[in-house]
Amino acid sequence: MLKCGKDGTMRQLGGAFSIAIAGAAFAATGRYYPATAFSDGAITAFAVAAGLALSGAIAAIALPGRTHGPPRPGPASAAAVSTARVGR
Repeated sequence: MLKCGKDGTMRQLGGAFSIAIAGAAFAATGRYYPATAFSDGAITAFAVAAGLALSGAIAAIALPGRTHGPPRPGPASAAAVSTARVGR
């Protein structure tokens, strides 16, 4: 249950920071008027967004993958299960 909330929060934060960084890149190089200034800012913002997406893809490839199958119970879990069966 906790993992689901953590993943959603990280996804929201990642999106918010990405938009903020792309907006800052647009603000640094472009304006709304004239059209050429807007295009310059948009090109920079899209290039920054592409760089962020590429860095995310590289991080996803570099990080270790998930283990397949259910987790195996450790010694403490096995002792708790056997104690619970004896009490019945």
